[in-house]
Amino acid sequence: GDGTTQTTTTPTMSHRYTTSGAKTVTLVVRDDGDPPLESEAVAVHVFPGNAAPTATITLENLTTPGRQLYYAGDEWRFSASDVHDDQTDPADLHYAWEVVFHHREHTHPFVLEALGREGTFTIPTNVEVDHVVWYRVYLRITDSFSQTTAIFRDVFPATTQIAITSDPPGMNLAIDVQNITAPLTLTRVIGLETLLEAPAQQTIAGVRYTFVGWSNGADREFTLTVPAQAELIRRAISARMRRQRRHCLRLQRLRHLRQLQR
Repeated sequence: GDGTTQTTTTPTMSHRYTTSGAKTVTLVVRDDGDPPLESEAVAVHVFPGNAAPTATITLENLTTPGRQLYYAGDEWRFSASDVHDDQTDPADLHYAWEVVFHHREHTHPFVLEALGREGTFTIPTNVEVDHVVWYRVYLRITDSFSQTTAIFRDVFPATTQIAITSDPPGMNLAIDVQNITAPLTLTRVIGLETLLEAPAQQTIAGVRYTFVGWSNGADREFTLTVPAQAELIRRAISARMRRQRRHCLRLQRLRHLRQLQR
């Protein structure tokens, strides 16, 4: 601090500094034993005459200016605005950024550290498929007295629903490596890459089916970029093997009748 030592028997006390700036206050506790024992010193920093810096975070969608919700694949700019400090020029403040990806109750690091008054980041297209996600942008501003202010702001996703059906109903499909049975409606972040896969053959209610194609003409396994407008992804199935088996059965009967006629 300022070199002053004060002794008290109460747990609280006050002190007035005559100069501004960063100060270190040290506390030692002594008991009334014989001889008295002292604790290890502990210290805190105080900043008389200096207020912590203030600012707000501005988030801008560079991919689609004005859109407040993000699509996967968007580029966003973060910047410090309305910056104020009572003793340090805003240009001389230290700006440190961090971006954290939130998924329901847990988090993942995304941008570990970015320095400067502004920066950018791009939303990945191949991350968590759950739609309950968002990004939290942190800013820590430190002034010339090492006093720091921490603030944050969130950016949330735009979502849509995808209806997946099959013909006939009840087909087993794989979506993002998870097995599902059509029909099914999913909620996804717009722009996210979603993997869809259909087996080459499968049996439903004792009937064997062969995969023909998706309604959008894609291969049996393909990656769908979730569209901004809900789109029906329909699996078309043809009972070719069933018809082939009936044809073979008719041929066998015809041959048998000809043998009897001979």
